Amino acid sequence: MNRENIKKSNIKRNLSAVDSFIVDLRPSGQKKLSESQKPVNIAFINWQKFKRIFSFRRPPYAATLSFFKSNSNLVSPSKNSSFSLRHFFNFQAKKRRHFRISRSHYLRGSRFNKRERRLFAAAAGVRWRRLKKEKSKTNARLSQAEHLVSWYRSLFVFVSVLIIIILPFKILSYLKILDIKSLQAGVIDRSLSALNNLAAASDGAAQLDFSAAASNFAKAESDFISAQAELSRIDDWLLSFASFSGDPKIKLASSGNKFLAAGQAAAAMGEHLSEAGNILLQTSADKNWGSLIDSFIEPGQQALIDAEELQRQLDNIDVDTLPEEYRSQFIDFRDQAEIAVSSLRSLLGSAQEIKDFLGVSRDKRYLLVFQNNAEMRGSGGFLGSYALVDIREGRIRRLEVPAGGSYDTEAGMKNFIQSPQPLWLVSPRWYFWDANWWPDWPTSARSLMWFYEKSGGPTVDGVISFTPDVLSDLLKITGPIDMQAEYGLTIDADNFWDLIQATVEKENLIKTHPEEVANLPDSPKNQPKKIIGDLMAEIIDRLPRILTFENLPLLITALEKNLSSKNIMLYFSDPLLQAKAARYGFDGAMLPSQHDYLLIAHTNIAGQKSDRKMLDEVKHSVQILSDRSLIDTLTITRTHTGLKNEILSGVRNVDWLRVYVPAGSQLLEARGFRAPDASYFEKPEEGWEKFPLIAETEELALTDLVSGTKIYKENGKTVFANWVMVDPGETVEIKLRYRLPFRLEAEADVSGGDWLTRLGSLLDKAPGERFPFSLLLQKQPGAKATSVDLEITAPSGWRQIWNYPNQSSWNGNLSLDRDVMRAVLLEK
Repeated sequence: MNRENIKKSNIKRNLSAVDSFIVDLRPSGQKKLSESQKPVNIAFINWQKFKRIFSFRRPPYAATLSFFKSNSNLVSPSKNSSFSLRHFFNFQAKKRRHFRISRSHYLRGSRFNKRERRLFAAAAGVRWRRLKKEKSKTNARLSQAEHLVSWYRSLFVFVSVLIIIILPFKILSYLKILDIKSLQAGVIDRSLSALNNLAAASDGAAQLDFSAAASNFAKAESDFISAQAELSRIDDWLLSFASFSGDPKIKLASSGNKFLAAGQAAAAMGEHLSEAGNILLQTSADKNWGSLIDSFIEPGQQALIDAEELQRQLDNIDVDTLPEEYRSQFIDFRDQAEIAVSSLRSLLGSAQEIKDFLGVSRDKRYLLVFQNNAEMRGSGGFLGSYALVDIREGRIRRLEVPAGGSYDTEAGMKNFIQSPQPLWLVSPRWYFWDANWWPDWPTSARSLMWFYEKSGGPTVDGVISFTPDVLSDLLKITGPIDMQAEYGLTIDADNFWDLIQATVEKENLIKTHPEEVANLPDSPKNQPKKIIGDLMAEIIDRLPRILTFENLPLLITALEKNLSSKNIMLYFSDPLLQAKAARYGFDGAMLPSQHDYLLIAHTNIAGQKSDRKMLDEVKHSVQILSDRSLIDTLTITRTHTGLKNEILSGVRNVDWLRVYVPAGSQLLEARGFRAPDASYFEKPEEGWEKFPLIAETEELALTDLVSGTKIYKENGKTVFANWVMVDPGETVEIKLRYRLPFRLEAEADVSGGDWLTRLGSLLDKAPGERFPFSLLLQKQPGAKATSVDLEITAPSGWRQIWNYPNQSSWNGNLSLDRDVMRAVLLEK
């Protein structure tokens, strides 16, 4: 809308207001005003001629005069018109404060009677002053009223806030005084009943009576629901205020619903787990494992839902609301709930793989190899015995143990394969029992499968390895095994190794130590290894029949320990099963590393069972140079604790030592090695086949001229290999110095806002460059736990600001009984 239209709309809006004033004039004034219309008309017609008489000469005022002309009642108003002096005086021209009467466009000049003009101005002034005075009074009254309303409003808000804050605590106080007894009877008693039922359910599970356990868990769940119903009599909003109370009991009550909900979830989880356990422990002879596992999945999934609900309820409980003496127990319980959720997820997610492993969908045949770690080999020990096991629907259909052990495969081996050069000390031809050459179990397992097939054996679906430590741990659970009928022996965990070894090696020991084996009964003719298979069969048959709540954790612990220490290793030709084994670390594989890496592999060749008497100590030192390059110094101290001529172990330990380090490492120094005389080695004949993996690795090795150390690459690592010989009662120290193939790199500053940076800024000291470094230590399969000292040194001005897993320092000692990862963050 333009300015002209705005002016018109304003005057129209004020038209009635102008009329109200004019009506108040005396009749004579009205008559004179009526006569004044004529000069106004003349002024409008001739406004160009008389434009000098106007205060403003801008064209828009012509439109104003035109408006006055067409609305004559503005100066000669009708009787019904009204007038607002304020609106009249608010008629404004640009650059003027008010449209003054004395300077008016239509009142200016001699044509308007001066008397009437003065009368008009006086009347207007009186009315304006009166209106202004009334407005002032009205504004004063309004201000006073607003101030009063504001004060009452503030008072109302303040009182309301006080009521909201104080009232719940007063109600809680009265609740404590008046209703604490009924609350205790209704809630606490129900909760105690639920806990008693939980205890009874646990006792039932302890005896593997899962039916009774499930019933008691259901009762506990019902009690928790009843307790929740009692507690629901108190409004939730009221309980939420209880957390602010200073009374510990009332403060604890604020989490009452969450505790009861957690108890209900725990009871429901126990009920469903009991149902699942009862399914798995069915003892019928013709039970179908596929159907059992399918039946297990449904209650298992319900138990997972309950476990997730339990974890959610526990996470919602504020630890600060608990009494101090119960907080650590609550945190432990919450952590256990988290473990239960992850374990159930893993178990249910592996159900199909478990069915495949147990031969539910199709029959499975596995090769079980018994690796004697008293005579160390790459993947665990000399492979003296093995078994072939057929599984159908989770049941062992056949367990075959060759009476002559691994040597029974010699006749079936038609290929002439060159063995690795260190094995030339005993035989240049490679057989099945020496095929576990590599410390990487998948590589050795594939080699064993290949040699087994080439020796006339059937194709197998996987290879499972175990050492004597496994059988010894199982015998602690089963108790003594009576084998008097066939072998005249009772075998337990204490005499297992000596009796089995003496029985197996009896024919050889008669020549060297006849007095040691004189009292041993004769073994079945030409079947010295058969006792191992028979013992395994007895253990497998007895374990399911003797399981109780007391020894079930012992079995689980024994299996976990032997799997993590690589005394049990699994390999499957099925990629899905193998991936699952690798995920849980049961595959015994060599792993990639981000920075430093170390695996020490001992291979006893012609040293009999002397590794039982060997004691190793390892020191690994990392030196950081000023250019951020790294030099490792590895010191291995081997002590032979046996006595000379001691049965099976009192001989020289002859060890082909292999040290696996990061690929590209450069050998700087090697000493302490000693090799057997070259005359003891027998070379293969011309035309014998070379094993591809050996030809691609060891046969391409370089030799350090000073120490005779072989240097080659294998499984993504650099290998330093040489001979070490230790006589009974002797100690030998081996030292290797090598430069790592990388330099320390400063970590990228991704966030710039970690706690250390903020702390540094508070201390007005910006952190320096930070360098991450890690070391992966892998244990050789089947090896005993080894003492390892770790040390790291850096130039002046460097410091360790973080360590994993020990926060204090990198330097220290550890027992290498499983794979270990160490990491440090250095600041320069």
